[in-house]
Amino acid sequence: MRLNFMSRWMCALAAVFTGLVFAGQAPDLTMSYTDGLTHAAPGATLIYTLNITNNTAIAATNATATASVPAALSFTSSPNNGVFANNTVTFSNLTVPANGSLQLQFNAAVVLPLPAGTPHSYSSTATVTVDPAQGVDPNLADNSATDTDTLDLSPDPVICTLTDGFACSYANGLLTYTAEACNIGNIGITGVVVTNTIPIGTTFVSADNGGTFANGVVTFPTYSIPGGVHTFRSVTVKVNSPLPAGVTQLVDTATITDDGTNGTDVNPANNTITDTDCIMPSASLVITKVVDLTNPNIGDTINYTVVVANNGPDTASNVTVTDALPTSLTLISETQTAGNYDTTNGLWTVGALANGASATLKISATVNAAPPTTITNTACVANQPEVNSNAANNCASVTVTPGCGKKPVIVSGPTATPSVPVAGVPETFTLVASDNGSGIPIVVNWDFGDGSVGTGATVQHTFAAQGNFTVKATVANSCGGVGAGASLALAVMAAPGAFQCSLLHASFNLGKINADNLSLLAQIDVPVGFSAAGKKVLVQINNFDFSATLDSKGRYKDATHSVTIKPLGSSQILALKISRSSLRKTLLPNVAATVKSAKIKGMPFLISIGVSSFGNMIDTTYTANSSLGTLTK
Repeated sequence: MRLNFMSRWMCALAAVFTGLVFAGQAPDLTMSYTDGLTHAAPGATLIYTLNITNNTAIAATNATATASVPAALSFTSSPNNGVFANNTVTFSNLTVPANGSLQLQFNAAVVLPLPAGTPHSYSSTATVTVDPAQGVDPNLADNSATDTDTLDLSPDPVICTLTDGFACSYANGLLTYTAEACNIGNIGITGVVVTNTIPIGTTFVSADNGGTFANGVVTFPTYSIPGGVHTFRSVTVKVNSPLPAGVTQLVDTATITDDGTNGTDVNPANNTITDTDCIMPSASLVITKVVDLTNPNIGDTINYTVVVANNGPDTASNVTVTDALPTSLTLISETQTAGNYDTTNGLWTVGALANGASATLKISATVNAAPPTTITNTACVANQPEVNSNAANNCASVTVTPGCGKKPVIVSGPTATPSVPVAGVPETFTLVASDNGSGIPIVVNWDFGDGSVGTGATVQHTFAAQGNFTVKATVANSCGGVGAGASLALAVMAAPGAFQCSLLHASFNLGKINADNLSLLAQIDVPVGFSAAGKKVLVQINNFDFSATLDSKGRYKDATHSVTIKPLGSSQILALKISRSSLRKTLLPNVAATVKSAKIKGMPFLISIGVSSFGNMIDTTYTANSSLGTLTK
């Protein structure tokens, strides 16, 4: 019994001892954490300290500690080999001695400047964990600690500079005021509004960046400015002329504000700035120049008139005009209503011109330049010591072109060959023109009345359809002199194709050169019932054409021509006989009278009867030393 009791007691004691040993194997670690501050400004350098305490007699090995780095901070370094990644600093493989402590540190900086919308405080949390191989920390509640700091934010919108680039201005002058709108604070600002109050005595012209003008103030659209950033807003105005009574200087004012959501403006006193200009005397000088003859001939006299006027608002005390004649002009005389004109250097010293006053210079000169030279003469005005506020109108030029005064003329024409045009058959138009002694090249322009145009003294044109057309010709020279036009009314006949024709015979009988006789015989296939009686007949061979109206028997005869059209079965036989001088010259214009033999290929041949016509090409054989020249199909 006793032995049994002793055995049971020893077992119980061993169990208690064993339980105590196993319960002490997991270290109890505690974290304390601070950067030693409660407030921090952007740009400040922070030292975070992690103090880890081991509350057990068992050393902690292979422990891990982490610390979060909030967005307001930027990790810089760690003397204890802390590794930064994913906004976290991690310390690994730590050993905390039994009943001892371990201190770790890392460095960070508050972001400068902070972006707009950053919370006004930030927190960082540090945590230590026991290696799972050593068990579970018996008190996890004290393994983490958090450090919170308040940010010392100082948004500071400011107009850093405002200038138009000038110390003084003048009436009629343009000024562009540029405001440098800045945020010199340590955090971005939102809801920024920049305004510009333009000076009294000026008129709004424009603004950049969408600025709008109302009641003397330009307001720019709301925007944001990051900390430390400078932006620019510009306004252009024109100084009034005359200036309002009592206005002795120009004062422009620019102002900036924000919506305050990123903190209170630390220095509202720098939100407004002004730019002040003195006002200088000014004169708006305008010069005009005209000439009485823009297209003179060599030896003609031309007269220039130069007028300089002062549109104020102040007197121009010393006005000068430069107007030197080019060498292509020879001075005859000059007169002026004020001052003196120096013909040697072309300087007109006008003197003083009060507000609203003007002076006139007249110059007469002879043209000595040959065409097509152009002569440009320029006059420019200047003054001192007042500001010339109208520089854009301080010079005036006039150009004359010698030779263009004589316009080209039409000598003869226009003429059309053949004289009776046919649709689909090329027509040749000719106009003879003269430059009228100007020496300037001329050009002939044609309008054929059917929507087509042409250029040249001789042109070809083919009318697409029959009808009545008015052909117009005009002549012009290369420097703008346009002469009178001339026109020609044409009745264009229908295109060939209604008949079939066979040229049977066409011959010259030559009594002597240029005293010729032509006999032509052709067979024409016509529709059933066709009659040539009373119809108009047109015969064209090359440049020769003849027309006549047949009688009731299908005949026509005069002193030099005879035409007969008679039925022959289903066809008609046309017989034409012509006796007249210069027939060969008309029919074959490209063959000289002294040439005794020639062959011409592809000569156009056309017969029209009434509204129907047909055509073909024939070859010409001409022999002058024989009694016979032959036209063959």
